[in-house]
Formats: sequence, structure tokens, C-alpha cells
Amino acid sequence: MNGQMPAPLVLVVEPNPALRAALVSVLRGAGHHALEAAGAEAAQRVAGVVVPPAVLLDAGAGRAGAALVAWSLAAVLRRQARQQGREDP
Repeated sequence: MNGQMPAPLVLVVEPNPALRAALVSVLRGAGHHALEAAGAEAAQRVAGVVVPPAVLLDAGAGRAGAALVAWSLAAVLRRQARQQGREDP
């Protein structure tokens, strides 16, 4: 180990491809690892593989859209916790 902390991981959930690419570019330029999802279903697929410690949600989706993504990710995290024999997060 070289003593450096691993780069923070951020999941960017944004349906607009140009805006999503810009956000990912800025995050990566700042030293973060960034994963992309165009919506709730894609975010679920990503979270099924890796649990991101931070999620940047599409603010333009309003409360309903953000709630759907958050609920979808929470469902994936609960399922993973059960499979690993842990308490629900």
C-alpha cells in the first residue's frame, strides 16, 4: 500500500446524457471514481454490483423521481444485506 486513500465513488443518476457526461467528467477531474446511470432501473443494476457511498441524483426529476431512485437503491441494499446475513441498512 502506498498510504493513499482510495478515490471516493459516486453514482451519478441523470437522464440527460450530456449533463450526465459533464457531471462525471467534473467528478473524475476532482479525483473521484464516477459511475453512471440514466435512471432508477440503471441505478439498481449498478448498485447490484457495487454499493456507491454517494449518489448524485437528478434534481430536475423532482421529489417523485428522486424518491424512486432512492427507494430502488434502498431495496438493492436491503437485499444485499439479507444475502450477506446482515441487518437491513
